[in-house]
Order: sequence, then structure tokens, then C-alpha cells
Amino acid sequence: MGKCRTAVNRILMLRKRNLTGPMYQNIGFTCAHTMGFAYDANGPLAAGGATLAFHALTPDPTTGEMLGVKTGTGDLTTTHTSTIYAQDHEGVYQAFPANAPVWEGARCVLTGAAGTAVDTAYGTDSGGDPLTELPWLKYQPAATNSLMYSNDLTNAAWTPGALAVSFDQVGITGAPNTASLLTDDDASAAEVVYSQGASSQPTGATIVHKFWIKKLASDPSNTVRIRQALVGGTSANFENYFNAYSGTVVTAGSPATEVIDDGDWWILMLQCTDTTNDNTLHRIFIWPTGGNAAGVGDNSQTGSITIGNVELHTNKTIAQVRGLGPIFTTSAAASTDTTNHSFDSVNLPDTDCALYCEVSGQRNVGEWGSAMDIAIISKHAALGNAALGMDRNTGFRVSDETSAASVGYNTDLRSAVKASIVYHADDALMTVNKDGSYSVSGDVAYDGTLRNDGSGKLYLLNAGSGDAYKMRNLQRYDIPDYQTGKDKIDELMGA
Repeated sequence: MGKCRTAVNRILMLRKRNLTGPMYQNIGFTCAHTMGFAYDANGPLAAGGATLAFHALTPDPTTGEMLGVKTGTGDLTTTHTSTIYAQDHEGVYQAFPANAPVWEGARCVLTGAAGTAVDTAYGTDSGGDPLTELPWLKYQPAATNSLMYSNDLTNAAWTPGALAVSFDQVGITGAPNTASLLTDDDASAAEVVYSQGASSQPTGATIVHKFWIKKLASDPSNTVRIRQALVGGTSANFENYFNAYSGTVVTAGSPATEVIDDGDWWILMLQCTDTTNDNTLHRIFIWPTGGNAAGVGDNSQTGSITIGNVELHTNKTIAQVRGLGPIFTTSAAASTDTTNHSFDSVNLPDTDCALYCEVSGQRNVGEWGSAMDIAIISKHAALGNAALGMDRNTGFRVSDETSAASVGYNTDLRSAVKASIVYHADDALMTVNKDGSYSVSGDVAYDGTLRNDGSGKLYLLNAGSGDAYKMRNLQRYDIPDYQTGKDKIDELMGA
């Protein structure tokens, strides 16, 4: 924040002294991707005649508090009835209460001690300086964890086999006594704990188990052994051996596995499918040191691991579970509902627009399914009617009542993508841009009307794929003509 303040003070000094000629035009400090605003010697940037009319999902330039709307009409409306967890700038999962915007990567001030609800989210550190990365507004689909007592493995929902289990560790929310320590101290026996999932499962179901496992400080001589078991019909066991120091699945028995580096923790995901279609129960077994370093079962190993949470997702894939925050359970399965976000639709007029935002998702190129469809910015609730959208067949697209233009087929969404649209009714043209590249169709005809369901809402991140998505730094400019809009987008894409 210090550099930004210094630059703004210099700009104001120059304007007071009327030193605003060409030689002073480049004096200033641009921080559009951190603080969400930019200045030159004449004040707020309006390059090429483009005027900033709507600026959202960015910090307040004075307080640093994350704003739904900084410039524009109305405010951000967020709805969800459940508590949603998202990581703060230090990697700690924070609890966002019902109907609160979910800001991932923010500095969070809580209502009380660690583990209590977020009161205020900031895009600056405690000293007022911008965070290394601008926080994201997160969209999360509905999801259910069917495994009971997901972080308390001392509960009777889990059955220990000679294993020492304590519920006394600092967990992934930073709160004490919210994670379980599993200790195998007998070199002559297999020490395990297991839990049975819901009383039944749909035949042919794809199952994902998701674990938060604390990183070990040194490389052990053993591996964590985890078994996905399908029982009740043609039983199937999937044995996996995981190194909690390196984050490596040494032996993968499950058909699909994935590990995510999650700060002080590893996220391990295991996916299997009941291919025989006749099993009715599923169990998860955890041996904290059940394998040797080579990933082979070995009951002589001893040691401890910490489990922050365990989840069971039925009829989900790793791609769909990857971006979800933790879902904690006690005596019953727990669900989170969809986080819906919207603005006032007047912030996206049909007449003219140069719109820019940064988006990120959870799928790589090989995981795009045929039904994948995302309405990134839309005045219509139906997925295929978005002003700025994305789908499996065309990539990022801009569309009006009659036509569309697209770019960026099969994009890896796990990294931030810069996306924009430009349209102008008088010039009757429109286009879409992703990361600096315009539509493969070039400039296409714009009929002057965006699809609109009459709700008065400008919908944000409406996804039909069941994935989590996020957005930040949403900007919309009034433009006098089509080319001016493209020039503005070129400027923003190059920043």
C-alpha cells in the first residue's frame, strides 16, 4: 500500500502545481491487479476514451476491505445457507457464514478465536500493503460429505484396531482440538482405524475419498496405507500407499489418485468405481504406517500422522471435488449448498461494453466433459445464454440474441485466465478475448441485445459442471466506439 500511496500523493502534487503535460504522463504507480485501481498524472485512467463504469471484486483503496462493488450500481448479492470454508492468504481455512461473500486468499478478521466466522475480508495485510495476490470471490457447488465425524477419528463412528487415536491437534482451520493424531507404536501388529460410509450406495457409483493429511517434517521409513473397500456384493479393495513427507502416492491401487500441496497439509484424493454394480457398502481403512518406503504392506513400521478431515463424495469425480473447501461432519452427513452471486443487471448495458475479469476453475484440458458449461457473466439464468460464457465445444464465448464468437477451446482452468468481451450496438460488432487472443472468428455481428431473463440480475459464475470457480478484478468500461473498447482490452490484457 505504501508505494500506491506515494504514487497517488505525487500525482496530486503534480495536479496541484498544474504539471500535467506530456512529460508527466507516465509518473504514477499502477496497481490494477493488486489494489484494483490505476492512476496517471490526470487521475483515474480512462485510456482511449474508455470510462470505467463498473468495478467489482476488488479492495477498497482506502481501507483494503474486499468490496463486492467499488464502482457501479448496487452491491454484490451472495446467497448460501451453509457455512463455506475457503483458505485465507496464509493457507488457513476460514468459515464464511450464510450469505457472506466467500473470499479466497484474503486476510480475514474473525468474530472471535481461530475457527470462528469471518467478520471482514481484506485485500491488504495488517500494515495496509497489498497482498501478494488479489483475493478471489469463490463459487462453490452443492456437495455432501457422507462420512460421519470427519475430523474426530476417536468417535465410535470409527473403529480402531489396536491403534492409538487422539482428537487434540490443531486442524486446518487453525483451531485447537480439531484434528486427529493416529499413532502406531507396535512393531508386531497392524494398527488401523476404519469407518463405514452411508448405509447404501448407488450401484455403479463413482466414489471419491478426500483426506487432509499433515505434512511430516522428515522423510519416514514408511508410508500411510489407505484402503478403499467396496463390500456387500462383488467386493473390491483398492490399496494405496502415501508418503506424507514428499506428498507422493508410492503405490496407487485406486483407479485415479491426486495430491495437492495445501500449505502445511497434503490433500489426497482417491477415486474408484463399483464396476460390478452390486456392492451396497463402502469402507475406508487408514493405517498410519502400514507400508514400507517402497509402498508395500509392512506391519513392523511405527509412527504417527495427523488427519485434518476425511470426506466421502458419491457420484463425484476428482475434478468436481478438487476445488471444494472442507465439509466437516459430526453425527450425520453434512452438505453445503450452492453459493450464488449476482449484481444489478444495469451494470451490463446492451449498448456498449468493454468488460474484463480474471477467472479460474478446477479442470485441466483432459477433464473437460461434453456437458461442461459455465455462465461467467450473464443477464439470463440459463447456462447457454451468457454474455461471457465458456463451454466444452467452443471455449470462451460472447453471445447476443442471434450469434456468438469464441476463443480458447480446451483451456486449462487451474491457472488464472484473463477473459473479456467487447461489443458496441452502433458499430454492430462484438468479440471475445482470452489471455490476449481474440475470437477465431474475428469481429462478428452484434444485434444490439444481450439475452435477458427479466430478473434484473447480472449472474456471476453459474456452472453446470458441478465444479468450483472463482473470479476477481471485474471491470466494465463505457466506450464511444468498438475499436476503443478493443484498445482498452488490449491494455488490460498486457498489464
